Amino acid sequence: HWLQQLLQVVIFQDSIWDRMDACADAMVTLMFAEVQRFGPLFSQLINDQPPERQQRLGSAFQQLVSGNGLSFEGATLGRIQRQQFRANLKAFLS
Repeated sequence: HWLQQLLQVVIFQDSIWDRMDACADAMVTLMFAEVQRFGPLFSQLINDQPPERQQRLGSAFQQLVSGNGLSFEGATLGRIQRQQFRANLKAFLS
């Protein structure tokens, strides 16, 4: 599954910073296209982590998908949403 592979690369590889905007654009596009699959996929990713990291990762995920007024429900993917998601992803990975 493309989204799962992209999440693994973005979250767990240190060498992503030079491709941050491209990864953010790919992720947000896939997330908008597969909203119903993204939540369970990320829940699985969180549950696969050690217990001490799960709460922090879950909170960071919530901020990733809802920070800066970003919404996936009933929205269309435009320039503003891409910019919001890029900013959220940078904060998520910081």
